[in-house]
Amino acid sequence: MTSMANKTVLAPSERVFEDDTREVLRGLRVTLAAVISGLPDEPRKAADLQRQLGLDKTLSWQVFRFATAPDPLQAASNLPGVAALRQFTQAAARRGVSKQAIEAARQAISGFDRVIAEHAGDRRMFDALLSGLPGVEADQIDLATRRQAFRCTSRICGVQAKTHLTTQIFQPNDTDPTALDFTGIRVMHDLRRIRHDSACIIASFVAREADGSVHHEVNRRPIDPTGQTSESIDLMPTFCSEPVPQLRQFTDASGVSHVEVTGNNVGNKAAVTTAMGSLFPASLARYCDEHNPIHDCNTEVRIPCEALVLDMLVREDTFESLDPVARVYTDHRGLSGVTLERECDLLPMDVSVERLGRGTMVLHTPDAPRYVEMMQDVFDRLGWDSERFDVYRCRVEYPVMPSSVTMQFDLPEKPEGTNGAE
Repeated sequence: MTSMANKTVLAPSERVFEDDTREVLRGLRVTLAAVISGLPDEPRKAADLQRQLGLDKTLSWQVFRFATAPDPLQAASNLPGVAALRQFTQAAARRGVSKQAIEAARQAISGFDRVIAEHAGDRRMFDALLSGLPGVEADQIDLATRRQAFRCTSRICGVQAKTHLTTQIFQPNDTDPTALDFTGIRVMHDLRRIRHDSACIIASFVAREADGSVHHEVNRRPIDPTGQTSESIDLMPTFCSEPVPQLRQFTDASGVSHVEVTGNNVGNKAAVTTAMGSLFPASLARYCDEHNPIHDCNTEVRIPCEALVLDMLVREDTFESLDPVARVYTDHRGLSGVTLERECDLLPMDVSVERLGRGTMVLHTPDAPRYVEMMQDVFDRLGWDSERFDVYRCRVEYPVMPSSVTMQFDLPEKPEGTNGAE
């Protein structure tokens, strides 16, 4: 079974930044520790250092923590700036620390400043490079940062949504036990333009295996046949806003099909809710093969939104056990439709999967009005028993744009004697 993520290993020629940084931080920690121990009354904690030197509480804590850290590379993100470090040495010199210890610390600080300038240009970029080193725990992209990014990308893209909801339902195919029937639902709640001329693409489609290889023929059926448009867009009009939004479909040069909301009105009065749903019989692999080592339930973030809800519903007899893992991959390189299993594409975000239980009643969320009603309607139209389906959810507030949010798990080996449809 292939691993879902490969640990990055840098070649010697790629470790220049790492080697320089380790060396200078090691020297900086040793010399700062020597300065602290050279004070008249050697501090035992950060508060002691603050009291002796009369420095700011935060600066004292930062210096003391770094000087006593077992791994200076891990502690470097909390290291104060060069100017603040020089302020520390000046205060220590006034308290009688030896000139030799002070001079050694000043040289180490200058070396730290040089590494920042040579490799990064400024401290912010240095911290970003530092967080990407193997073995260094990356700072999480926190909620405040993502909220700020949502506001900025909304203005840049000229469009935003309240909630992006993607629901994927899986069960074994009746005639081919090696294949899965797949139902995909996508809803955009309170979608609105901010600029008249902005594109409003709500979905992009291309059928792929988990390894990225393309399906050229896909069997697709609308959930609600009365909602299929003249351009074969599978709307669920009962759960769209009224009047039902006007959509168009087009295919780009790479073969990816896109669905776009037409019109150019802006603001809250022009906000719409779109709901689309399709069934793809026997379209996915139930067991691992050369193209599908994993199952990848994912959705692409292409419109700035306040919340993303990704739900996966799996019939209880599909797999013996299931323990999906949530991940978010950056799509800034434009590799649409392919979830990459490379660590460099993985965003440092605190996301998780929650098992909600079984049936449609557990799907309730304030992010999506009428969601339970909509999903029960879907199951009724499919003729599937909703009480047999386990529900897994990944919810992300202010998801990064562009990115792919995914729930992944290893596919099991095909049992002996199991054959596909003839």
